[in-house]
Amino acid sequence: FIRFPNQKFTVDCLCNAGSDANPRALANQVADLFLASQYEAEAESPNGPQLTPAELQKFVGVYWNRGNDEITRIGLKPDGLAVISGDDALRLHAVKPDTFRLGSQHVKFQFLPAAAGNPAGLHVVADYARPETLEKLPPLTVDNAAMHDYAGDYVSDEIDPVCHVTIDGAKPVLKRLKHDPAALDAVAPDLFTTDFGTVRFVRDS
Repeated sequence: FIRFPNQKFTVDCLCNAGSDANPRALANQVADLFLASQYEAEAESPNGPQLTPAELQKFVGVYWNRGNDEITRIGLKPDGLAVISGDDALRLHAVKPDTFRLGSQHVKFQFLPAAAGNPAGLHVVADYARPETLEKLPPLTVDNAAMHDYAGDYVSDEIDPVCHVTIDGAKPVLKRLKHDPAALDAVAPDLFTTDFGTVRFVRDS
């Protein structure tokens, strides 16, 4: 669901294909079709910022939204910086030395330097959502033995199915009713990413 108040335009995309669908990307494609003429393209200019791989490397990392635990991964591909989502890499086009545009979408990413004890961050501005500021997470050293702490069965008072977490090699795997097993990738203590979002484990007090 995305809204463009100034254009009085809304896209609501509903999918029933589970993790195989990407409703946000599909909604953006619809918006691009209808609103392309109302936006001035910010195409990369030969006179614009030509950043070297070394300059782009400092932006690579995992960024965390403290408010909702969402994770954004930024990687470096042969053709430049990209948002990494599963097997997909969404190209970021430089607008300024620290500001990028996400493909053809109306989303800007501004990378913030670390300052005054605050970690480096990422400010995301989109026409269809409130601005968000994410924190860059420090590299995580994974203790393979500690991964076994997460193995077990998890139940909820709100739903009947039981979620099972097993260990495949040194990586936790989440198994749910009517879903394919999902590998859990550690990004911070007790916080993991999957193909469908983030999973946080809450320890007993």
